[in-house]
Amino acid sequence: MTCEVSADMLAGGCSDSQCLPYWSECFLESDNFASCDAVCQAEGKTCEEAACNGYTWIQAGISVCTTGNSVSVLHSDVPCEGAIVWEGSFGRCCCS
Repeated sequence: MTCEVSADMLAGGCSDSQCLPYWSECFLESDNFASCDAVCQAEGKTCEEAACNGYTWIQAGISVCTTGNSVSVLHSDVPCEGAIVWEGSFGRCCCS
């Protein structure tokens, strides 16, 4: 089993032979996802509220797509069904 982990080691990884919640693929505002529930469902996963380093979603420039780091980015612990409020260019949601 291979589990993803952010470059800062604060999200993802494995525990008891199970993958921990990790960030979704990157998405843009133009992808028209209303909530992290919708983002995770599109990947066949479930949104995990505040489970990736304490956050439900992160937003930043393109670097958030390659590192998954949750430091020095915009972040929120909004409920999974809550609206995504855009302030960055790229977003990722916490899914499992």
